[in-house]
Amino acid sequence: MSLANRARSLTANKLTFIRDTRLILDCKSMKIQKGELVLLTGPNGSGKTTLLKILAGLITADTGEFMLGEKSFTSFKAPKYLIGKCIYLHQTPYMFRGTVLQNLSYGLRRKGLKNNEVRPLINQAIRKNKLSHLTERMASTLSAGEQHQVALVRAQILKPPVLLLDEITAHMDQEARGRTFEIIKTLQEEEISIIFATHDDETIKTLPGTFLHIDNGCLAL
Repeated sequence: MSLANRARSLTANKLTFIRDTRLILDCKSMKIQKGELVLLTGPNGSGKTTLLKILAGLITADTGEFMLGEKSFTSFKAPKYLIGKCIYLHQTPYMFRGTVLQNLSYGLRRKGLKNNEVRPLINQAIRKNKLSHLTERMASTLSAGEQHQVALVRAQILKPPVLLLDEITAHMDQEARGRTFEIIKTLQEEEISIIFATHDDETIKTLPGTFLHIDNGCLAL
């Protein structure tokens, strides 16, 4: 089974999200090119997480039109086309029970790959991202920074067109940030598009990308 990344652009237009008569998100238009890194900035409560979850198909916008590659669809059909293709990583990463190695192989096994297909893909990702020192450790014993690195590589292995990162460097120390930035660069080399929501000054200064600002649910370049 091939997991080659079919890099695609993602476009969203006329997105609105309303709760209890309050307009939480009003996104006229946004586009992320294949392999592009977009740094999504804005104060807490501005709508960053809401936008990322909509783009991941985890919540449904009240209105909106999407295009992923050449496939267009409305907000109501978005979960069908976005879930599994636009992967969302929260600032508190979820670790499955077991070792780091078992965590890295989880998604591949869910896709039905056999052991002889899984291990080469895992080994390649471990070497490329310098994670060999973590593979036999229990995931529950990792630091927050290490968990984020494992979550990033676990997503990378699945070759998603789009990766959505939600404040993942917020509580990292300098060393953990540096290692995380290195992994993000390998993601870009594989033409995985990234939207990185952050208000961390070091992240903004270190990672070269396009800036998108959100405030009170409204986007501005």
